[in-house]
Amino acid sequence: RESWVRAFARRVGRRIKLSSAYQWCVDDWFDDGVIKQLAALHAEHVFDVVFVEYVFISKAFLAFPDTVLKVLDTHDSFGLRHERYLASGKEPRWFSTSLAQEVIGFERADVVLAIQSGEAADFRARIRAEERTQVVQVGHLVDEVPPVQIPYSRSAIFLGSDNPINTSGLSWFIEQVMPLIRREFDDFVLKVAGGVCRTVSQTDGVQLLGYVEELGEAFSSAAVNVNPVQMGTGINIKILDALAHGAPSVTTRSGAR
Repeated sequence: RESWVRAFARRVGRRIKLSSAYQWCVDDWFDDGVIKQLAALHAEHVFDVVFVEYVFISKAFLAFPDTVLKVLDTHDSFGLRHERYLASGKEPRWFSTSLAQEVIGFERADVVLAIQSGEAADFRARIRAEERTQVVQVGHLVDEVPPVQIPYSRSAIFLGSDNPINTSGLSWFIEQVMPLIRREFDDFVLKVAGGVCRTVSQTDGVQLLGYVEELGEAFSSAAVNVNPVQMGTGINIKILDALAHGAPSVTTRSGAR
C-alpha cells in the first residue's frame, strides 16, 4: 500500500503532467506474502517450469530455485507506457514503469515472451549482455475458421471490450467520422459488439449488438470491420481476429500496428 505522502505527491505530479508521477517501481504492485506461498507449493510439487504473467508480477520468480525454468509472459511493454497516453492527449491508465525498472523484471526470467517483433527487439536491446535471459516472440494465436460471408450493405462493425482505448476510439469514430460517411450514405449503420457497448448510446446510425457468442457472428453482420483506436501497446488482437475470419478491415495507423 502506498503511503499517503507518496500518494499525495503522485496526485500533485499528475496535475502538472510530471512523467515520474505516472511511474511505479516494478514491484510496487506485488504482494511479498505471495513468495512464501509459492515456495511452499514448489516444495510440494517440485515444478520444472513456472510462467509469470506481466512484468510487475516478476518478483514471484524469487520463490523458485535456479533449477526451475522461469518464463515471463509480458503481454505488453510497460516501460514508459504512460508517455504514449500523454502523447495522445489521454490520461494514462494501468501500470507504467521506467525502462530500467522493467529490465529488472526481465532479468529475473530465463525466457521473456514478447507478443510482437518490435517489442522483442526492444527487450533484447535493453537486457544486459551478460544475462542469460532469452527473448522469444510468440504472437497472438488465432483459431482456424472458414471465412465468414460478408453482406453487401452500407454497414461496419466495431468489436471490442470497454477499455479506455476502445472507448475513446469509438467515440472519435462516431463523432468525427460517421458524419462524413452519412453525408454521402445516409443509410450507413455502425454496429457495435462486445463490452464497449456499455459506453455508448444507441443513436441514429449506431446499432448495439451487445455480447456475441461467436466472433464470426459479429464479423458477418457488416460489410467491413473498423478499428478506430488512436493509440495502444501490445498487439491489435481485434485486427488479427478479423483477418482470421476473412473480414475486410479499415483502421488507423495505431490500429494496424
